[in-house]
Amino acid sequence: MGDRKKSSSKDTEAREPVIENRKARFDYAIGDTLECGLKLVGTEVKSLRKGQASLAEGWVLASVEPPELTLLNVTIAEYPPAGAHRQHVPNRARRLLALPFSMRLLLSCLALVALLAAAVVRALAARNSINE
Repeated sequence: MGDRKKSSSKDTEAREPVIENRKARFDYAIGDTLECGLKLVGTEVKSLRKGQASLAEGWVLASVEPPELTLLNVTIAEYPPAGAHRQHVPNRARRLLALPFSMRLLLSCLALVALLAAAVVRALAARNSINE
């Protein structure tokens, strides 16, 4: 009875494919991250399990009303064994699933960045008008 080996979370994590954008980590200083789920259709899940995805051109669109995050320009390859009639669109918009608190925190940070950017633009415009 005690011969069964229990699988630990480390074993399952080692087998799951990890798809990450290494170029983004090289090109940008990433301070904080937000872990999200991804709303997928059947063949997308199978393709991701095989590691058939490209994040190279991907980006996230954040909307305030309704508060949601959308993943754009990420390519998940088709899953050939499924047949042509069951294939997904490889480059479609996908909804990111995050906890409500995390979403509010992210959107408030984005709003703060937008306010700071607007202040910088106003300051540069004022400085340019003084110099002219």
